Amino acid sequence: MKRTFYSGLGMTTWISCRIRTSSHTLSATAFRVLQLDQAPIRVSDVKEDSFRVALGRFNDVDAPERTKVHHAHNGTRAFLVALNVATIGLFYWATDPWVHPVYGLQDTPDEEPNRVGSLVVQPNTSFEQKKALTDLDVQNALIIFGMLARETEQFLEREYIKGILLLRMAFYDIAFCSEAFMCFWRGLENLVGMRILKVSKLKNELRDLQNGLAKVGASAELVSELREVYAIRSSQVAHAQVAPRPITFDEVMKAKVFLDFVLHKTLKAEGVKLLEGRES
Repeated sequence: MKRTFYSGLGMTTWISCRIRTSSHTLSATAFRVLQLDQAPIRVSDVKEDSFRVALGRFNDVDAPERTKVHHAHNGTRAFLVALNVATIGLFYWATDPWVHPVYGLQDTPDEEPNRVGSLVVQPNTSFEQKKALTDLDVQNALIIFGMLARETEQFLEREYIKGILLLRMAFYDIAFCSEAFMCFWRGLENLVGMRILKVSKLKNELRDLQNGLAKVGASAELVSELREVYAIRSSQVAHAQVAPRPITFDEVMKAKVFLDFVLHKTLKAEGVKLLEGRES
């Protein structure tokens, strides 16, 4: 399914949602480029850890409202991925799509419940140290967003968003960190194989992924560190011959960081090249 990002002059509706971060401190100054009247994406009500993002300027002014919401969601989703990649941080929907068990309470086992209770677990995705978001981070996010908007294949973006959602999700005592880890890992495999090495299948997964990292300019130290994340993937996430231990938030973030690094290097370079071509 091909997406369309509307950006015309016939703006009729702005559709917005709130975005929150665990990794950065925010300021209105960092978002100044997205507060200009001509910006198709607008940011407002910036708090220390959240902001409101709105998309509008739909070409088809007579499109049904649900169609505009659909396109605004696609745009918001791509912007959210771009902001995560540009900062190598953690940004997500402020209103979490909660998954929780719901139970009724009643006096006898056969009657209708007179009260309903939910077991809601607040996810802990906090960072020991937060970074200040800069206007350069936002500019890089816009470049990456522009490249994501041109993509017709959405596998990578969907895996990325699934990783963010699963990382934030819990069903009472059941966490989804292992599943989140694999979303980011699959994204890394797909990106390196298809985009960097241009092969249909990785022959030696670790070695090929390390070669891909080196190709986009990763340091020898970073290339070597991938071995640690690959060991987590092999022994704890992808296989279960022995009882696996719970995957931690930090371990999921390690997989995400490698995907962020490669996405940042590839999409920003492609975006800058495109912009330079337009200016020449």
